[in-house]
Amino acid sequence: MKDLKAVFFVRDFNGNRGYQEAQTVEGQRPGRRLEVTFKDGEKLVGSSEAYNPQKLGFFLFPGRR
Repeated sequence: MKDLKAVFFVRDFNGNRGYQEAQTVEGQRPGRRLEVTFKDGEKLVGSSEAYNPQKLGFFLFPGRR
């Protein structure tokens, strides 16, 4: 578990080569807007309704294009 980066829930496993991850959070999503930078340099942006830096883990709802 110490090496786990993230867990994703996906619709299907076909993939989309043309997809590019959103770099901003658009619209009126509830919660705090966050940018998460992993140790390997990858970044995810989105929002979280339950982020607390004093607790282990949180759910991030990714930004959309």
